[in-house]
Amino acid sequence: MTRGGICVGESQKQSSWWKDLCRICDVRNQDNWFDNSINWVLRDGKQIKLWKDRWIESQPLKERFPRLYSLTLCSEEAISEVGEWVTLDNDESFKWKLSWRRELFEWEKELQQQLHSILSTTQWNKNGLDVWVWGLNDRLGYTVRFGYALLEREGNSTTKEAFQIL
Repeated sequence: MTRGGICVGESQKQSSWWKDLCRICDVRNQDNWFDNSINWVLRDGKQIKLWKDRWIESQPLKERFPRLYSLTLCSEEAISEVGEWVTLDNDESFKWKLSWRRELFEWEKELQQQLHSILSTTQWNKNGLDVWVWGLNDRLGYTVRFGYALLEREGNSTTKEAFQIL
């Protein structure tokens, strides 16, 4: 799968269930059914790619701000690598340090302002680890039942194709 996908690489440590799920995801790669059903929850920002992962809105920032993404110097960095923690009057906050390939035009600065507005709403737990949540039922998390129901809704032929591989 592509970056942003959860099934990158193959490891002997993966369970057989996880390997099967990754194979189904690969069959359905054009839709990214599993990837589009999970979201990152920001904690320490070390695992989440700022631009490429879905973590703050319903789409990755590179899709929401394609112009800024084409100009950034930090397209591959994790969130924690695109700024620093600063302490002011015993109040700790994250200061974003986005860098660009060139000076932004005025209309691009407006996009940057929108981006900063979105980033300013982030809630951190810098002592925790970034985690995935199942977006279709974040109260219960992922279950095989919900995954299967999603595949069933998307169309019978695709479901048969995915499960034939197993």
